[in-house]
Amino acid sequence: MTRKKIEEEVLETSEPIHVKYRPKKLADVIGQKAVIKSLEAALKAKSPNHTYLFSGPPGTGKTTLARIVAAKFNCDLANLIEVDAASNSGVDDMRKIKETLRYNGFGESPNKAIIIDECQRLSKNAWDALLKSTEEPPSHVFFFFCTTEPGKVPSAMTTRSLAYNLSPIKYDDIMDLLEGICEDEGYRTDGKILELVARACEGSPRLALTMLAKVHDCEDTSEASVLLQAAESNKGIIDLCRALVAGNLGWP
Repeated sequence: MTRKKIEEEVLETSEPIHVKYRPKKLADVIGQKAVIKSLEAALKAKSPNHTYLFSGPPGTGKTTLARIVAAKFNCDLANLIEVDAASNSGVDDMRKIKETLRYNGFGESPNKAIIIDECQRLSKNAWDALLKSTEEPPSHVFFFFCTTEPGKVPSAMTTRSLAYNLSPIKYDDIMDLLEGICEDEGYRTDGKILELVARACEGSPRLALTMLAKVHDCEDTSEASVLLQAAESNKGIIDLCRALVAGNLGWP
């Protein structure tokens, strides 16, 4: 076996399953039929919209959909800018992005895509800096805003966007996903454990797959429950740390 082949196999086996099974096309997205149908129609329009807003609970596919739609507009990875507004929320951060919009993308396609995740964290001045660019965007630029709190997005931005609200995924769809991945991965996970994961993931495919990675080799539901409870208790600590880093606690 060649060194390159070995490196490829190591990379494949080390990839987290929630990344490995992230949808690459609209047809792969589960549990969002109405959203997908509307997006497909919008993408066929002669004059496509240049600003999109995806809202919904964590892990339901907002950023994934933004990447898929960006790819539909021939925005490859070299021309894709992803911004985490939790740590890049100021007006200067948005001005830096605006500076890049004057230039076409690299390669065969001139198009660029800007994905701003957790956009509700943007400051008022940051939003103001983006209003002109999103109202009259350059023909080669597409904006994607992703948020878990759509009520905090300024109405001026909402009204100029194609807005899509993603719902938590139904239990049966989560079970189908888990069973399919277990079959692909060769997991012999007990069905009761999969049911436990499907109930605990709160409709989030990403969380369901993260949980599956933890418990797929558990012998019974008791062992799986202990691991899932540990993961849930850690979530609160992680959320607190993120809020501290972002400076968004608002404590006296």
